[in-house]
Amino acid sequence: MSKKFTTKMPDDLKRKVANLTALDVRYLEYRARGQKQSDAALKAGSEGGTRESLGRIGYNIEQKDGAKQFMEWMIEQKAIAALVDSDEVIDKLRTAYEMAMSNDRFNEAIKAAELLGKAINLFDNNKVAKGIASTLSEGGKNGEKEKMNLDKVKEEYGHDELPIKERLQRLKLLSED
Repeated sequence: MSKKFTTKMPDDLKRKVANLTALDVRYLEYRARGQKQSDAALKAGSEGGTRESLGRIGYNIEQKDGAKQFMEWMIEQKAIAALVDSDEVIDKLRTAYEMAMSNDRFNEAIKAAELLGKAINLFDNNKVAKGIASTLSEGGKNGEKEKMNLDKVKEEYGHDELPIKERLQRLKLLSED
């Protein structure tokens, strides 16, 4: 049995896995990786012959006490290992932004800033930020694009500036998400 699967395994599951044969454990490891029953049985070392008989061997292994729980536990461990922490993504985007700015690579810096904004859901609920993001990514000439986006906001809300109270409410809504 692989050591990587025994380090955090619950004791009751360890006892059940200890009763499985080496072939059973190898089979279950292949099944946890997404192999079909017959393919997993063949790769585990079973000499079943036809695909149907290999499939039956696999089915019989999965019916043993603790086999399905072990397979589910391995799949869960794989999913945990594959998780990416959102703080890690944000940190890497910040680093990419800083490196791009220090090397005068402004297009890359703008892209990193845009991705950072998306990562923190800045652009989903805030129409002004959406306009700024499209301006940054499309690169307006001489402020024409910025003015067009500001005009859109003014048209939509019917005044030159959003009242302070409404802006604070929007910020509160953004921070709750």
